Amino acid sequence: MAAIAQAEIAARAAVDWAREVAYDDSLGNAPSRIGENGPGEFKAFPEEDSTLDITVDDAQGKFNLNTLVTQGKPSARDIIMFKRLLTQLKLPNELADAVVDWMDEDDLPLPGGAESAYYLQLKVPYRAANRQLSHLGELAMVKGYTPEVLKELSPYVTVLPGRALVNVNTAVAPVLIAVFNGMPLNAAESLIASRKSARFTSVANLRERLPKIVTGVVDTDFVVESKYFTVSVISSFKHAKIRAEALLGLGEKNYWPLVLWYKVT
Repeated sequence: MAAIAQAEIAARAAVDWAREVAYDDSLGNAPSRIGENGPGEFKAFPEEDSTLDITVDDAQGKFNLNTLVTQGKPSARDIIMFKRLLTQLKLPNELADAVVDWMDEDDLPLPGGAESAYYLQLKVPYRAANRQLSHLGELAMVKGYTPEVLKELSPYVTVLPGRALVNVNTAVAPVLIAVFNGMPLNAAESLIASRKSARFTSVANLRERLPKIVTGVVDTDFVVESKYFTVSVISSFKHAKIRAEALLGLGEKNYWPLVLWYKVT
């Protein structure tokens, strides 16, 4: 038990260290922005018989499922984007209806969705949340989100507060294709190659570099800076090992990042 407790103390210290990394990133002091060259991976040996493996990544490189419903109402534009992502992953579009019904404030099911009436008939009954998702694991309660679906989808989606949008400087190709209507895979890959040498500094800068085949671009569909970052820690002390995860959120500039949640898995 003492070894496990020591491992968790070290994990919490690692999260605090990651807060400093995110803080430096927000000030532009870091040599490169978090997530723009892939996740930041670090290894530390705080003391004898102790090892920390720390990964810090940009949470906004993924599609935020909470954008699908705003103030209790479905967001048609974001639903279209999510359906484009589902199509790329060869997953049914009905999954979009199901998660929207889970979050929206009404009890009227969409064509491929389900409201409380469906969930109350299950062997272990429960109601639709009628609020935004609190964590990605909550999807397991939503109609159609089987373990197989979650395995396919999880690398490309996230759950963040409010309307935290996709950061085009860190998004992978399937997410870029979801955000930008008409973008083929080769164009998405070219855009990713382009940002490695020169990051997108503004919405206008991105517009200038988008291929002409991309249409209907709306400036409020994406961002070029992030406020949310994930931290994953594997902490080992003697014979004990724990895994911990945290979500960091930046507030106003020059303020220390907040730990929005922390869990040991």
